[in-house]
Amino acid sequence: MLEFNERKLIRVLQREGWHDHEIEAMISLLDKVTDRLQKPFDEWLDHQAVSDEPLVEGLSIQTIMKLRKCHFLDALTIMDTYLDHPDLAKQYKNLFQSAEVNE
Repeated sequence: MLEFNERKLIRVLQREGWHDHEIEAMISLLDKVTDRLQKPFDEWLDHQAVSDEPLVEGLSIQTIMKLRKCHFLDALTIMDTYLDHPDLAKQYKNLFQSAEVNE
């Protein structure tokens, strides 16, 4: 099972302006899906904390932060339509819908 560094994640999200309830919801969701993710969170958090290079397949952390203001499934539609990431959008949509069903 992949793990993520919760304190490091909290620091990154706080710096990006996330509210406490958003951070708690994200951590709760990550707890449910981390074992199914392909990339270890610690690696990309280390990288993204100092860089605007792609987070995954061309999506920068700034783009992710803008998308978080949308309803999650709307954000995935934006990824699919405007950012030309249909495979990534589908992968995350399936992942998060599966997590929601299991709540």
